[in-house]
Amino acid sequence: MYTQCPTPWIVCYNNKSGYPLSTVFDLFGRLPVKSRAYVRTIMILPQETGQAKGYAYTANQDIVIYGDEIDNFMIYIHETGHALDLGGAYSDDGSWLSSSDDWLNSYNQDKAVVDGYALTNQFENVAQNHIIDSYDANVPGGFGMLNNGWRKIYHQYATLDRKQKKAGDRLVPGGQCSKRIPNDDIIPFPSSWTSRVMNKRAVGEKPNVDIAPGLERIAPVEFDTREICGRYKASHKH
Repeated sequence: MYTQCPTPWIVCYNNKSGYPLSTVFDLFGRLPVKSRAYVRTIMILPQETGQAKGYAYTANQDIVIYGDEIDNFMIYIHETGHALDLGGAYSDDGSWLSSSDDWLNSYNQDKAVVDGYALTNQFENVAQNHIIDSYDANVPGGFGMLNNGWRKIYHQYATLDRKQKKAGDRLVPGGQCSKRIPNDDIIPFPSSWTSRVMNKRAVGEKPNVDIAPGLERIAPVEFDTREICGRYKASHKH
C-alpha cells in the first residue's frame, strides 16, 4: 500500500462507512512509516446506532475508526500514539511510557495538560501529546509558535519528543520500515458462505500476508483502550 515498506497494511473497510477508501489511504499514509510499523490493521466502520459520534479505539495494535472521525487526521495520530505507547515502542523492555516514572515526573512538573480529554488518564494524555509533538517535531518553530501556553505542558511533550528521538525519530517522516508488527492471518469464508458472499465467483488462493524477509518482527501486545482507558484517572489540572 505504501512504498516505504515492502509489507502492506491490511485495511478492513465497510463501504457504508460514508468515506472513500482513498481517504483512509491518504491519512494513514501521512503518518511516519516508523510509527505505522506499530499498527497492525486499520478497521473502518459506519457509525452505529446509539454510538457516541466520532468514535475510535485501539485494541491489540488494531485501530478501529467509526463514522465522522474517518477523515480526522488527528484521530489517526492519537490512535497510533496508543499503539506506540502500549506497544512498548519507547522502552527497551516493552513497558508503557504512560505508566513510567519518567512520564509521571514530567507530568507533575507541568501546570496543565493538552486539553480536557487528556485529563481522562495518562494513556489518553500520552496519546494527545502525540498530536502536539508531531507538530513540534515537524513544523518550523515548533508548538511554541502556535500556542503561547506551551510552557504549561512543555515537560510532557518534551519527554515524548526525547523518547521518540531515542526510538529512531518515530514521529518524523522519512526512511523505510525496518520492523513491522505481523499481520493477522487471513480467515477464509466458510464453504457454506462462499457462493453467497462471493456472488458465486471462484475463491482464489489465500494471500500471503506475512511480513517481508529482512524485517524485524514487533511482538504483538494485547490491550484494549476501551478497557484500560476507563480504569484510571489523571489528577486534575486546568
